[in-house]
Amino acid sequence: MKKISWTTLYNHLTILCEKGIIDKEKTIMENAQIKKRKDNKMPYFLTPATISKIKSHALDLEKLVETDREDPARKEEILLTKREKVLTLLLLQAVYGSSRWVPAKEPKLGNVEVRFRDPKTGKIGRTLAEFFREKEQGVTPMDIVEKRDVSNAGIFSHINFDKYDVIKYYDQLVSEFEPVDLSNMKISKINRDGKGFFIKDHDLRSLIISCSVLVGPVKDRIEETLKLALLKVSRFYDYKYNINNNNNYSYRSSSRGFPFIKSIKRQGKFIQQAFDWYMSSFGDKRFNELVAQARVQAITHIQLDDDKNSATFWKLHSKAVEEQDHYVWSSYEMHNRLYDMIAQTILAAEEYTGLKNTERKLKEKKKKQKYIQGIQKQIEEHDRNVLSIYHCQIKCDKYASKELERERGFKEYYVSIRRRDLPAKYYELRDRIVDLLYPEFLRKEHKRNPKLKEYVDSLPTITIHNERMK
Repeated sequence: MKKISWTTLYNHLTILCEKGIIDKEKTIMENAQIKKRKDNKMPYFLTPATISKIKSHALDLEKLVETDREDPARKEEILLTKREKVLTLLLLQAVYGSSRWVPAKEPKLGNVEVRFRDPKTGKIGRTLAEFFREKEQGVTPMDIVEKRDVSNAGIFSHINFDKYDVIKYYDQLVSEFEPVDLSNMKISKINRDGKGFFIKDHDLRSLIISCSVLVGPVKDRIEETLKLALLKVSRFYDYKYNINNNNNYSYRSSSRGFPFIKSIKRQGKFIQQAFDWYMSSFGDKRFNELVAQARVQAITHIQLDDDKNSATFWKLHSKAVEEQDHYVWSSYEMHNRLYDMIAQTILAAEEYTGLKNTERKLKEKKKKQKYIQGIQKQIEEHDRNVLSIYHCQIKCDKYASKELERERGFKEYYVSIRRRDLPAKYYELRDRIVDLLYPEFLRKEHKRNPKLKEYVDSLPTITIHNERMK
């Protein structure tokens, strides 16, 4: 058996710490204000989240222990994807500038409540915040590193990009605009954090803005797809299986005892790709929130009594929100609590009505089918919305409506995109952004769907004389 060097072992421990899988005893003891152990020993412990994932079989050990040396192609793919994500964030913010939540000086319409952890006490607090956008437009590397932007549905906000990687990719992007033949892109450099740039060219700005519109509809489409997949997971919303009977308000675990990830990945290639894209774009925290919300929606629509559905739900929802405010819970924790409250209500109703098991199951089966049809309808609407944006604002091979032709400047923009009169670099940047925001597996799914193909064909096309395509 080959001996592992201390350097290799330390490197792996560091990676596990960065991923939140393990933690040093030093950190734990400092939080508890306990003196350091003798002999300068520093044991490592599994974090509570890791322990919970192990118990629920939600921790992918094979993926965890995989090293870059085992698959060089995978390492190259990861680096390429990271670069494209940074590039996309840079371009989106080069158009809009950075926007963020800042503490509100006084309560007013549009404020939101944000949670934070005090670095000194470790306690969770909350404060009112208001939306703020930089007066000085453009983007800098530190905008990405420090996650200053909260727009674009928070895509890639879960990733802690390395400062030096971001600066390297930023320099590569700026250098792409420096050749003489691309000087008409009019990249204006600004001074903030040492370096920065802002895209002034109207056509390039319009292209990037059109791409950014895809984020919300694609995210919503994938979320509905995952909700549909979760309904097929055994005991996903079964209140008798999932209910927390301890009444100890322990809703902070990142996994509550159900192997969703493995079950989702068994449901076909498209579902796997949808899950992987969502995790890559928004992270496991957002996925956990999605699961918690989906469970509440499922148990409400399928198992809650029809006659009291709405009234019961909002009564329990109000109580859960009050407890969230008191215990400073996240949205994920609040929905877990709400789920348990609804489950307890259903159990009490069953004892009162005395419905037989066969009758209850037959009733639930009909309601579940109706709920699934509702999700499928939402998916169809999201698909049409995505295709409308893609064809009418990005590719410009269709018009959303003929009325747009009369809008000032729109036809000229449409014609320039359609004829590919703009510099080739514009289209390259557009396609690179689209590949991340509107992934290829979803585009293929849309092309295979006869109804969606018919919908795209029904969109009006304005004929352009002397059209030339490069």
